Amino acid sequence: MGMENKEDNFMKLYNDAYEFLKKHDIPKSTPFKYDLEKDYYSKGIIRKKDLKDQQYYLGWCRNNPVAMWDEKTQNFWYIKAKFQYNITTPIPHIEDDDFTYDVFIPIKELDKPKKQYIVNDEVIEEHLKRIINKNK
Repeated sequence: MGMENKEDNFMKLYNDAYEFLKKHDIPKSTPFKYDLEKDYYSKGIIRKKDLKDQQYYLGWCRNNPVAMWDEKTQNFWYIKAKFQYNITTPIPHIEDDDFTYDVFIPIKELDKPKKQYIVNDEVIEEHLKRIINKNK
């Protein structure tokens, strides 16, 4: 029953995000070709400058409808199932879209995300260490 509950919650949030984009005629496919102001911000998408550190958001990307904004890395982080593992993955805000990767389009803040969406801070720290060591 626990696994079914996780899936039900995931699909509800995924559908909520999808319906918001559909209702407001917001582009959701990659590569993104858009005017940020006209196609996103005027329709309620949250600007990068308005994001709160360590806040979880409902939004749109290919893999998960929930992501946490991390000020240090200037990325959202979300949990992605890959085979039998859960992987914490960074994803940029739509403002940082370089037309080659998926982005996260934040729709609204989430007060209390379910446990399955909570990002492990240790994984973010490890990611930062790899970036620092790579750039030495």
